[in-house]
Amino acid sequence: MQMDTKHSSEIKYFAIALAVTVLVAYLSLANLRFAKVSFLSFSGMDKMKHVAAYFVLTFSWFLAVEKKSSLSKYRNWVVLFVFLFGLLLEILQAFFTGYRTGEVFDLLANSIGSVIVFLFFDKLKPFFNKWV
Repeated sequence: MQMDTKHSSEIKYFAIALAVTVLVAYLSLANLRFAKVSFLSFSGMDKMKHVAAYFVLTFSWFLAVEKKSSLSKYRNWVVLFVFLFGLLLEILQAFFTGYRTGEVFDLLANSIGSVIVFLFFDKLKPFFNKWV
């Protein structure tokens, strides 16, 4: 018996959102050492990574929720969830790791990535449809 297209699409988007969530948590909490690439190392690069990560995280959850129900009903909840997730990760960095620091400006950068998706999802979605 073949799964209907809508249901398989819902599962695919949920799996992607869950994988992105786990990846963001891992990258936020792991003790990673990367070689610095000089042309990629500039003031503000760390915050740009936060904006990008939380853009992708929020976008993936918007896609997952959109396929299940009316997205407009859940946009605020997704953004709140992503914000609280980022807050939790910053708290964990500050109090439970010796190699990371929790920063208010990281949380602000996370929020900017989420807000961009919140404001422009409908315009951005057609651009990303070919990849997801």
